[in-house]
Amino acid sequence: MESYHLRRGQVYAPCGQPEGAAPRYVRIVRPGGRRVRIADAATGRREREVDAGRLHEFPTHNGVPRRTGYTLVETSEWLWDLTGRALREYPYTVSATSIDQDVSRGGFVRLEAQPDLAAVRLLVAALEAANWTVEPATIYPDELRVRYQGQTRRPSMYAVPSEGRQYCTRWRGHSDEHQDDRTLYQWVDDTPQPPPWWLRGQRLPEQEPVSV
Repeated sequence: MESYHLRRGQVYAPCGQPEGAAPRYVRIVRPGGRRVRIADAATGRREREVDAGRLHEFPTHNGVPRRTGYTLVETSEWLWDLTGRALREYPYTVSATSIDQDVSRGGFVRLEAQPDLAAVRLLVAALEAANWTVEPATIYPDELRVRYQGQTRRPSMYAVPSEGRQYCTRWRGHSDEHQDDRTLYQWVDDTPQPPPWWLRGQRLPEQEPVSV
């Protein structure tokens, strides 16, 4: 039976790495049974199957660090590492990120005001190579909405100080309204309006995705 913590899109780091070594993360492409299909997290390449027992929820066992297999990492930690490597020439492009551990919900990447367009292209290229959907947020003009394989999901969201952010995770074009009486009027349902620096559809740079 599939372990409860094995989910599509989750990111894992190899156990037993030398101290200071840059981890080469993997992600689950398809969970199921005793064999789980994984791929390189940053590039989507090298799909292969591993025994589910090699994917660990925690980095230690009975207080002893694991030396084999892979251990689950916070999606936000991996995404921050990925964006940092992609933007090493533009270190001040991203001011904040918030990514849910549920990768289908995703989150946002907040950019500095009027970011360099070349930096935005590098960031989008790295995220899309890792199979994340990137689009302008529906509320804030300085943010990108990111979700793992989220092309078919609705971009609607709302944000209030007392409740944080809520995202619609249903299919684009669904006919039902958002029926939370407390927040119905706060949902932003329109297609996101691209900010001035967003050039949707322009060709992204031809480069190898960063290896993380």
